[in-house]
Amino acid sequence: MGPPLKKPERIKQQYSLASRESEFEAFQVCKNEGIGVLPWSPLKGGLLTGKVKRGEKPTEGRVGWVASDESRKMQSHPVWHETPDRVFDVIDLAEKIGKKYDRSIAQVAIRWVLQRDVTTSVIIGARTLEQLDQNMAVNDWSLTADEMKQLDDASALDVNYPYLTINLFNADRVNGCTNDYYVAF
Repeated sequence: MGPPLKKPERIKQQYSLASRESEFEAFQVCKNEGIGVLPWSPLKGGLLTGKVKRGEKPTEGRVGWVASDESRKMQSHPVWHETPDRVFDVIDLAEKIGKKYDRSIAQVAIRWVLQRDVTTSVIIGARTLEQLDQNMAVNDWSLTADEMKQLDDASALDVNYPYLTINLFNADRVNGCTNDYYVAF
């Protein structure tokens, strides 16, 4: 037999205001086991930058690249017309919050990911130095607990089977690993 498996200190997961599926199981396990999450694609392939508009076919970025040939569609860069209205509502809310701080939609989206209690950092991508500078400028401000809740509520996914049933039959149980906590900086 080989050496015992080392418990991972962190996992990498796609996670954003437009992609919260990991919260149903993976993040609960991570919280329970003390494993941090290093999210990737916090802007969902450019969808959460504000460049993609509701009802308008994009022409730039990864989402525009997929719009020109939908066979390129992947989880990290979706087809724009399949994007749920909920995501465009989140973009509108992020824009409103961003104006309060003189920040971009992308900066609000990255800041939200960074303030999640399970995340340790975030993997960002940038095509230009300007994008990198903008994405890195998220460390000198924070979202309030109320703003985090607004973004949570707007981006919440429908709870389907089996999670709906699990929640129903375990409503009287308390599991601290299933609660969402924010980190204030």
